Order: sequence, then structure tokens, then C-alpha cells
Amino acid sequence: ANGFKTFWFGHHYSDGNYGSNARRQIPYKLEYEGGTISLLASDMSVVSSVDYPPAVPRCSWARTQDGGDTWGTTGNPTPGTTNATSKFSTFRLPAPEVDTDSRVFNKGLTVQVTIPKGATLRYTTNGSAPTAINGETSSDGRFDISTTTILRLCLFEDGYLPELFDVLRRYDVDAVTYMPSRNSPAQLARIQQMCREGGFLQISGEDVNSPRQSFICPQLREPQFRHLTDATWALIERERARS
Repeated sequence: ANGFKTFWFGHHYSDGNYGSNARRQIPYKLEYEGGTISLLASDMSVVSSVDYPPAVPRCSWARTQDGGDTWGTTGNPTPGTTNATSKFSTFRLPAPEVDTDSRVFNKGLTVQVTIPKGATLRYTTNGSAPTAINGETSSDGRFDISTTTILRLCLFEDGYLPELFDVLRRYDVDAVTYMPSRNSPAQLARIQQMCREGGFLQISGEDVNSPRQSFICPQLREPQFRHLTDATWALIERERARS
């Protein structure tokens, strides 16, 4: 209702510690391993609070809808603006495979990057991180290098989830874990449908990675996730029987 505000934890690269916007900087950093962050009113009452997962390089943990209660991982951070244009994902593609390591050279060389089927290769040569909106797209993964170059690469793929399920079948994996508290309703509906179609056992992937996180996941009380509780008890009984 009142717009967006950006605060920088630890360091805002364009202002330093004493720049014109230094007042926006929070004098400590968020924990890389995950934790809890809360917004308090002047009377110390909690306005909003969220448990955030371990950091993922070049990705942002954000609300899937402005003002909503569902959070997810996106490669399209939008500081100061709406999240409506961001795309969220449950899984991350592996790093691009390059056939040439970094090296000192005295003549031109060709670098070839493997682009998996269905993926898009984005790259930069100015040192910045390639994203869906920053950098260029390579259609063939071939780079002819003749001068000192900083080549940064990243793969993007909208259809990664179906390919992942194909790999799981190939390696006889018969169960899938996911987190109801960390994915959007659309993502959860999609992965549940794919599990049902493929006959995969569905297991709760909720975890606690910080002493400040709650042991209670309210989403698991919702009817569409009751089967995850049943699966957990079934796994416990199975381990008891085997021991």
C-alpha cells in the first residue's frame, strides 16, 4: 500500500559505509546458513517475520506475491519493486560445463560450453553476474577468446522439473521431498501432480537449520499436505521394524 523500501545488510556497493544512503545499511549481515528475520514496529511488536533458508548464490529468497505469506527462490531479484515479474523455482540447474579451464595464453583459443537440451546459456564478460535480464544469450556455447576475458556463465531453463523426474525414474529413485513452507501454491500443485503421475512417494522436506527457527510448520496442518505426515510416520515405522 505504501510502496517498497530497500535495506542493505552489511554493505551497499554504491554508497560505501559513509555514502549518501548509508542510513539504509544495516550494521550486520544475514547468516549464510539461514535464520530468521523480523520487522518490528516502534513499540517492538512484530510486523512481519520469516525463516529464510541457506543462501543460494545469485538467487533471492522472496515473496512469490507482494504482501503474501508464501516465499520462494528466484533468480530475478527485484529490490525496490514488485515481485510480480519474478519466476520462482524449486530446483537449480548445475553449473555450466566448460571444456577449457582458466589459463595464461599467448594466442587465441576457443572455449566450448555444453548447453543441456531445453536450457538457455546466459553470459557476461564485464565481471557482473549473468541473469535472465543481465548479459547476453549464447545459442551454441562457443566463445572465441583473443584477449584477457572474464567469462561468467549461468544456465536457465523453465522446463527443468520434468527433466528431473525423468532422471529420477532412470536411477530408480521412488520418492521426492519438497517443502510446503518454501514454495508457491502453483509450484506445490505441479510437483504433487507429477509425483502422482509418476508413482513417487511424497516426503516432507521441511528442516530446521537454525536454533531460531520454529519446529512447527503450520502448512503441514493443511488438508493437501496431510499425506506428508502419514508418509513420515510410515518411514518411522519402517525404520523401527528394520532395527
